[in-house]
Amino acid sequence: MTAASALSQGTAGIRHVKLGPRDVTVERRADGTLLLRSQQALGSYPDKLTERLEFWAAETPTGARSPMSRRSNSPAVSASRSSTAGSPPNGQS
Repeated sequence: MTAASALSQGTAGIRHVKLGPRDVTVERRADGTLLLRSQQALGSYPDKLTERLEFWAAETPTGARSPMSRRSNSPAVSASRSSTAGSPPNGQS
């Protein structure tokens, strides 16, 4: 059974995920827009997304049994450190 068919038949394994506190302020605008703002302060976060990639690449060896170990971390880390990472190929803009 594919994931799509399991989902459509209601037999897919669904787990509940706690995303955080749900206490928000609601601002209703005249155009119908709703702005929701969390009452919780934003926690710490890395300056660069690649900091977490580098952390977990070092923390989880390639041979370890974890979701990150199913593929080698080194190409992603190498690409993140490259001065051309995120640049279009062949000098395209």
